[in-house]
Amino acid sequence: SKPGENCNTTMCCADATQQCFSKDTNWATCMRGCKQGTHANDKDKKPWECKKLGPRTPRKWGSPTLYCFSVIRLTSYEADIMMAQVNTDGSVGIFGCDQFDVFAAQGRGWI
Repeated sequence: SKPGENCNTTMCCADATQQCFSKDTNWATCMRGCKQGTHANDKDKKPWECKKLGPRTPRKWGSPTLYCFSVIRLTSYEADIMMAQVNTDGSVGIFGCDQFDVFAAQGRGWI
């Protein structure tokens, strides 16, 4: 589905990095991210449930591709910075790269 269209049945978005999010049982649309509650641009001012429907559409890999990594300490402010970047649903910091990894003192893993 394209932005602004109802993706409730397709559960798939045409544009890269988009995710189908449901407002209610009848309407869902493609967005980069979604916060529960009312959205400023909505005409009906009804709250969104923001349930993810289907997978996020992956970004097309360009040529050349870019691999990024970060080495952090989990017991410092660095972990908070990584979590803030992750919570923006991609395209921020190393998560804007085609492929990425986060390495920590406790070994390779996810924060």
